[in-house]
Amino acid sequence: DGASNYRMGALRPNQAGIKADEVEAYVQSISQATGEFLQIVNHNLAGVQYAVAGTIKGLDALAADARAKAKARGGKNPFMLVPGIDVPFHSEVLRPGVPEFRTRLLELVPEDLDIERLAGHYVPNLVARPFALTQDFARSILQVVPSKPVEEILADWDSWVKRPTELARVLLVELL
Repeated sequence: DGASNYRMGALRPNQAGIKADEVEAYVQSISQATGEFLQIVNHNLAGVQYAVAGTIKGLDALAADARAKAKARGGKNPFMLVPGIDVPFHSEVLRPGVPEFRTRLLELVPEDLDIERLAGHYVPNLVARPFALTQDFARSILQVVPSKPVEEILADWDSWVKRPTELARVLLVELL
């Protein structure tokens, strides 16, 4: 309802001439320059689209800088706010509430989850790749956020891979 100091935006760095391997540093540089919170929270499509959570002032500064870069090179608008979002989803700001949220999701996500509906499909999530029941996919989650459940899965992979429905359920919850 717009009551908080947070918003979420979509950044298209390719329109501003920012390379995929420069995006994290770019967003952090705006955060440091302004003293405002900014964090890439979803890697929707590598090099092309990222969801960024932040304070209103931080996102305004990011938008202004990215738009100036895009204008200088003839690119399209590289930033837009996501309407209706005033919570910094997936960000470190919300980390203290993760255990309670995880518990609630595990209550809601069915135990007989249909893996075929997930595997090979993009799930709006933290990583810019299709959902997969692989060690590489699980590791990609840890590259973005800390997750004890995913660490435990990777430590005992041979056991987990024999329980694909349970594995899919835990990975899905960790992505949300």
